[in-house]
Amino acid sequence: MTIGKAKFVLISLAILACLLGTCAAAQAPPSEEAPVDMSGKWTVNSKGGNGKTGTQHFEIKQNGTSLSGKFIGVHQSGGIEGTVNGKHVIIKTKTRFPMTFRGVYENNVFHGELINPRGTGEFQAQRDSQ
Repeated sequence: MTIGKAKFVLISLAILACLLGTCAAAQAPPSEEAPVDMSGKWTVNSKGGNGKTGTQHFEIKQNGTSLSGKFIGVHQSGGIEGTVNGKHVIIKTKTRFPMTFRGVYENNVFHGELINPRGTGEFQAQRDSQ
């Protein structure tokens, strides 16, 4: 191998190492916060990207950071699965037209972005009084 090729290989490896180090540093570490309690029955008010509003319901069971349970909507119902990372929550429905509820739980309200096959919208959910 010539000196020119050796320098090229060393410089390429150095650049690659820097890029890999930057990518690893950019990833957010897992939350040190305890997961919020999402268990229970919830009423969800949503507004789609087309402006239509709707009301759905969750019945959530929580095991640590994992969520399971039921989704009850006007046009479809099914199971749910999700995760909690501190106060950040993701719930995905196991329905014919899957929906993802991605947001945060704060001040007794779970709110954020609703993603479905027709686009995105917003939602706000409150735990039902028991």
